[in-house]
This record gives sequence, structure tokens and C-alpha cells, in this order.
Amino acid sequence: MSYTKGEWKITNKPIFDYISIDTDERRIAKLYHHYGDNYANAQLISAAPDLLKACKYALDKYDDKFSWSKMALILIEAINKAEGKEE
Repeated sequence: MSYTKGEWKITNKPIFDYISIDTDERRIAKLYHHYGDNYANAQLISAAPDLLKACKYALDKYDDKFSWSKMALILIEAINKAEGKEE
């Protein structure tokens, strides 16, 4: 699975009709600001590539990948969801 590379950043502030998440090359998402929690949603969306990278790093550094520990299961679930591999 591939996603748009580059830094995802919020390029419009809520004072406009919408909030957008963009890279230097393209728009990722557009949310209308008049819904109260959309700015927080935009922050979460813009952090998605970094969160995926952090989950993969943590899982890679985890000593026992095949353990059924809660942390490993949460990391695997988050990575699978981000990569479209939900069961």
C-alpha cells in the first residue's frame, strides 16, 4: 500500500470556509471548519504518516514481535488499519 509522500500539513486555518491538509504537491483532505471538532480531526489526519512511522519503529524495536502482549497487538492493529489490512 502506498500513500502520498511528503509532510502532511494543515495549510488553511479555521477562519476560512474549510481546513485543508496538503503536501507541497497535492491536497490530501478538506474539512469544513463549521463542525466543532474538525480542526482537531485535521491535526490527527496531518499526523497520520508520522504516527504510522512511530508504530512501525516501536514494533520493530520490540524484543518479541510474536508476543501476544497488549502493546504489540495495539501496534499491529494500528499499522494494519493504516495500511488497509483490517480483517
